[in-house]
Amino acid sequence: ILETTPEGKLHFTIPFDRLSAKEAIGLILYSADPSPMEDAKLIELLGTSWKAVKDNVVRARVSELRKEGKLIAEQGRYNLSGAGLQWIRHEVLPKLRPSAATNP
Repeated sequence: ILETTPEGKLHFTIPFDRLSAKEAIGLILYSADPSPMEDAKLIELLGTSWKAVKDNVVRARVSELRKEGKLIAEQGRYNLSGAGLQWIRHEVLPKLRPSAATNP
């Protein structure tokens, strides 16, 4: 779903329209776990791996994730919370992976 190119850049292997901005943010932070990610780095990675979005849109989605208890923000750095890790593992990733029913 998210891989690193030979140049070291993150790249989603699924069509960008299958992800919401919050899911894309969550997956990027999940890939960096347990290291916190700085605000500017998250915005940059989102723009290069998913699609370009304005800084204020990213910050609004980050704020929503924080209010939902899925993200921890400290000193301009972000990490997924335990609930955020569970959300990615149990909701986002299963939704994006092809199921056995669609691939007989």
